[in-house]
Amino acid sequence: MAGRAPLTLGTYGKIRFLNTPGGVRADALVRDRDGKTRRVYRTAPTRAKARARLTQALMERLNTGSGPVGRDVPLSEVAEQWMAANTADGLKPTTLEAYWFSWNGIIKPLHGKTPIGELTTSVCDAFLRLVVVERGPSTAKTARSVLSGILGYAVRNDMIDRNPVIGTGRIKNTPKKENSALTVAQVNELRKWLGYHTGAVKHDIPALVDFLIGTGVRIGEACGLLWKDVNLGEKTVYIAASVVRVTGKGLIRQVEASNKLKLRFISIPDWLVDELAIRGVGKSGDSPVFPSLTGGLRDPKNAERTLREAVNWAGMPGLTSHLIGRKTALTAADEAGVPIREMSDHAGHARISMTQDRYLGRRRPSRAVAEALEGLRPENG
Repeated sequence: MAGRAPLTLGTYGKIRFLNTPGGVRADALVRDRDGKTRRVYRTAPTRAKARARLTQALMERLNTGSGPVGRDVPLSEVAEQWMAANTADGLKPTTLEAYWFSWNGIIKPLHGKTPIGELTTSVCDAFLRLVVVERGPSTAKTARSVLSGILGYAVRNDMIDRNPVIGTGRIKNTPKKENSALTVAQVNELRKWLGYHTGAVKHDIPALVDFLIGTGVRIGEACGLLWKDVNLGEKTVYIAASVVRVTGKGLIRQVEASNKLKLRFISIPDWLVDELAIRGVGKSGDSPVFPSLTGGLRDPKNAERTLREAVNWAGMPGLTSHLIGRKTALTAADEAGVPIREMSDHAGHARISMTQDRYLGRRRPSRAVAEALEGLRPENG
């Protein structure tokens, strides 16, 4: 006699009933998403209620997954699988670093052990609201993206039937205080105070700030500049990399173009050419223009921290490298009437088509921005 055919994956068999001292028990065999067959039962006062309870339990179980690869799996296990998949897909180290930071520092401490089946939309929403209050909207948005990625991976692997993060509320940005670009007088006042600050001088902050003001580049791009990327004869520099820190690797020069790094040539003002000419005497092409104290790559975050300490000491709180350099430089160019197209090329901001890149002057250094920045020449220059 042939044996009974096995249940199809994700289905259950005939419901049976048994009278017990606690009521009528309804049970059935179910083949879970992991391929294993288990018996599930529910008890109720009557046969009809027992059937209804069991049927509901079976449907919930099969619709959301079950067993060791289903809704009972802790979020941390799914997160590890998701991270491994991202690594295998060749995600950029800086992106992986941001994901790991959000997971380990924000999500895991509260929900690492939570079974994914218990992470309902309301639970996820309450968690994200808490992050907004304690860490701010920006951190909450990153956490939302990471949590959604993890649970989306669970959906694709039949652990749960839907991603609960999708239904969470919108995270609103905190209104930012609009800081104005520095005037020429403020720039020179800042230079003066930086020259008096022992820590700033020790860490070469005055020279770094001059470069940021004279180019409008990001601080990470400045830290990634090598002397071989500087052409004093042509009065240009090539922004070829940005320094980032990657766990397990330390500081690296990220050379792939991204939304925060557009590889480009830019022109620099004459006063900055003079400063770099003095600074570059005897330097090798592969050495950083703005190295650390030990001569290697400089950490942009450490440089930003030293700068913040110096401007606070000078009574100019709130100034960042972005405002001092990028915003001040581009505002000066705008006030001088430089076309927005040339400013976008200089800053590496615009996203335009390859045709425009190749045939309409993209990547060509423009003297217009550099000439506009001549007005920011040091007082004793």
